[in-house]
Amino acid sequence: LAYSITGRNPVFGDKHFSSFSMGWNVPVDVSRVRVSAPAGRKLYTRAFNSDLKPQVQKVKGRVEYRWSQTDAPPVFAEDDAPVWYQPFPAVQISEYRRWRDVAAWADALYAHGSPLPQALQAKLRQWRSETTDKKILAARALKLVQDEIRYFGIELGQNSHRPSLPGEVYRRRYGDCKDKTTLLVAMLDELGIKAWPALVSTDYQRDIDNWLPSPGLFDHVVVMTEVDGKRYWMDGTRTYQDGSIDTLSVPDFERALIVRKGENRLTAIEVPETVASSIDIEEDFVVSDYQGAVRLEVKTTYQGSIAEAMRQYFATNTPREIRRAYLNYYAKLYPAISTDGPVKSQDDKEANR
Repeated sequence: LAYSITGRNPVFGDKHFSSFSMGWNVPVDVSRVRVSAPAGRKLYTRAFNSDLKPQVQKVKGRVEYRWSQTDAPPVFAEDDAPVWYQPFPAVQISEYRRWRDVAAWADALYAHGSPLPQALQAKLRQWRSETTDKKILAARALKLVQDEIRYFGIELGQNSHRPSLPGEVYRRRYGDCKDKTTLLVAMLDELGIKAWPALVSTDYQRDIDNWLPSPGLFDHVVVMTEVDGKRYWMDGTRTYQDGSIDTLSVPDFERALIVRKGENRLTAIEVPETVASSIDIEEDFVVSDYQGAVRLEVKTTYQGSIAEAMRQYFATNTPREIRRAYLNYYAKLYPAISTDGPVKSQDDKEANR
C-alpha cells in the first residue's frame, strides 16, 4: 500500500482555503499556526471569537502567516445551542475574495451538455402531455428523484464535490446529494422549468455570513427553482414528501449560494408560514363518575417537516410497535393506563398534514 503525504484534491483547482481551531474544551499552554504561501498568492484572513491577528513576513520569496497564543483557557459550550452557533475560537484563510468566485467554481462542476436517457425523456414527454401545470410537473420530478434514486454516494477524490452526469445517475439508480441535484435540475430544465443547484451548510447555516468565501464551508446541495414568480427550494435527499410543492417543507439551512454565473451573494432561505413545522396536541379527559376509569383521548396534528417525519414513522413501524410506543409514553404519567385499540392516523398529503 502506497500513498502520498502531499497534494490536495484537484476538484478545488489552484485556489487554497482552510481553517484552524484556536480554542478547545480544555486549556492549552501553547498553540501555533503557520501558513507559507508563494509571494504572488494573495491570502485573506479572518479570526472568530478571538482578537488574534497574523504576523506576516516574507521569507525567501514566500509569505508566512503566523498565529500564536499561550495559556488559552478552556471554552465551555452550552448544551442545546443552535446548530449554527460556533463558540470556539478559530482562524480562517482563503484565496477567494468574493462569493462570485466560489459560484463560478461550482458552476463549472455542475455544467453538463449530455442528454437524458431516452426512457426518461419519454417519461417527461408523457408528463407534459398530461398537464402543463409547472407546479405539478416540478412535484413529479422531485418525487421521482427522491423515491427512485437511492441516496448513496461514493465520495472519493473528485467525487467529493463533482456530481455524476444526470443520465448516469438515472441509469444506475443511486447517488448522493449532488448527484440527485444535477439529475433534478436536468429534468426540470427538460420540462421547461428553470432551476439551479444551491450550496448550503448543515453546520454553519446563518453563521456562514461571518466567514470568508470558500468552497469548504458547504457540505450539502439542494435545488432552487422559480415557478410563476415564486421561489421554491427542493431537497432530493428528503423522503416521504408528497403533494403540492406549495406545502412541502423547506430545507431550512438559512443560507444558500445559488450556483449560476454572476451570483455574488448568499441568499436567505425563507420558510413560508404555510409550510412551517408545527405540532398541535389536544388531550381530552372524559370522566363519567368519581370512582370509574377516566378515558383519555389524544389527537396530535403534525404540519410541515414534522409531518413528513411522522409519515415515515407510520410507514416504517408496525401498528403494534406504534401502539406500544404511545402506551409507554403515557405510562410515565399514568402507570395504570391501558389502550383500547390501535393508534389511528389520517394523512392529508396535499396539505402536508
